[in-house]
Amino acid sequence: NLYVRGTPGRLDEESIELRYPGLVEKLARHPGIGLVAVRRGESSFALVGKNGTDVHGPDGQRLSGDGGDLLETYADSKVSSRMLAVQIKNYLDIAESGDLVIFSPYEEGRTVDYNYKYTIISAHGGMGGEQMHPFLLYDPAAAPQLRPEAMVDARGLHEALRGILK
Repeated sequence: NLYVRGTPGRLDEESIELRYPGLVEKLARHPGIGLVAVRRGESSFALVGKNGTDVHGPDGQRLSGDGGDLLETYADSKVSSRMLAVQIKNYLDIAESGDLVIFSPYEEGRTVDYNYKYTIISAHGGMGGEQMHPFLLYDPAAAPQLRPEAMVDARGLHEALRGILK
């Protein structure tokens, strides 16, 4: 998460570009950055990467793009590009998320880590590979209202667990 200090609320792409021309593009070209997510207006967002820009709607649908699907590298047989886009949109909707959300590159089955001094073993909450595959241990007979297959992100699990506790 990257936050712009001294501004009310969260900034969208246009506001960031006015204050810091070229910032999003420069970040996207950095070798340690795979994608930059930035809000576009009220309900859309853009993903900016080395291979172009994709614009997604509130339902995760890819509205436009000037290259291939930028999320394709991160997706796999269990998590589609569309599901990732929905998760990114949900994350951008959280009040505490940054003005920009930056993702590491994911190449050849691993998250690329350029932090040589404090290398991380895993990227909690990152995109790409096994780190995207959550699991839930529970007894379906004891909690039939839990439907993990219908949950897109942690908010779905949170709502389901709140329903059980009521």
